[in-house]
This record gives sequence, C-alpha cells and structure tokens, in this order.
Amino acid sequence: MDHVKNKFPEEEVGIAYVYCDYKDQEEQTSSSLIACLAKRLAARKEHLPQQSVNLYEKLTEKSEKIRSNLEELKVLLLSLGGSYKKLFVLVDALDECYIRREREAFLSALQALRVLQKTSVRTFVTSRPFAQDIQRAFKNSPQVEIKATESDVRKFVRNEIENDPDLIDLIMPELKENIISTIAFRACGMCVMIAASLFLTYY
Repeated sequence: MDHVKNKFPEEEVGIAYVYCDYKDQEEQTSSSLIACLAKRLAARKEHLPQQSVNLYEKLTEKSEKIRSNLEELKVLLLSLGGSYKKLFVLVDALDECYIRREREAFLSALQALRVLQKTSVRTFVTSRPFAQDIQRAFKNSPQVEIKATESDVRKFVRNEIENDPDLIDLIMPELKENIISTIAFRACGMCVMIAASLFLTYY
C-alpha cells in the first residue's frame, strides 16, 4: 500500500483499499466496505465532483440508515472512481467477509468499478481459494498462489525460539530440533488450508 501511495502521489490517481477481518462480521457489510473505498477516494481529492458532493450530503442527512443505501453508495463509489484518470483498488482477505450475500454485493461493486469508462483501473484482491463466488468473479484474472512450505515453517519456528530469551535458555539443542521438526511436519498438512490467492486485474 505504501509503495503505491509513494509511487503515485498525484491527485489524479485514486487509491482505495479495505482490509476484511473475520472478527468484525457485524460491521463488515457490503455497504460499509463500499463506503470505506469511497471515503479513501474522496480523501485524495481537493475538490470533489459535484455529483459526489450531492450524493455524500444526501447520505449524510440520513446517516442512521446509511447501511441500507447500498445502491446510492455504489453510485457514489463509481462517481468518485470515474473522476480519476487511474485507479488502484486493493482488498485484503476478502474471504473473511463470511456473509455471502454481503460479499457478493461488494463483488458487484468491484466489478462495476473495473469497467469504468475513461479510467484505467487496477484491482488487487487477496483471498483464500475456497470461496467459489470470488473465484468466479476473477476467473479471467491472473492469479498467484502463495502458501507456506515446510522450510518456511522451520525458519519461522527456529527464529521464534532463538529470539525468545526464556526459551533459548530452557531448550537444549536436540530438543529444539525435535520441536522444529514436529511443528513443521504437522503444519505442512495445513499449508494448503492457509494458502492465499492474489487476483490481479488490469483494464
């Protein structure tokens, strides 16, 4: 995120991002996710398009019902997105938005952003590979799979032990190697379960 911001500091480049969290399902509605992206895009503008201003004021007036204004929020997001020459949208851990109807509504907004006219759109989404609706939404997009290997787990566990002053004094070298081997072996079967897919789209 910092790399994109530093590379494109100019106002005509929009940057919007959101991080999903499985612990925050009540707040993680499609409306709140879309509103978050819209807020990020608005923050980069010194002067907002009048259509966006009007929509924002309308939504603010009925802020208690903002969650139900999904279509108006989508219009606001598209209005803001279309005001940039280039747009970067980053969504982390989309699969952690567990409520499928909310996720699908949010995916619909992302799809609409990706086909904005006169705007070059770059979308970057991370997700574990099991959500079929996410797979379908990005089936034509390049994907990169990232998953831990046994050597990765070994390095991580070794580093944790050797950098903990309490553990390094308590654990003899032979026991340390047994701990590392056991954890790495058992974790290896879980590597596929924690794999993440990166979906990249270019328009």
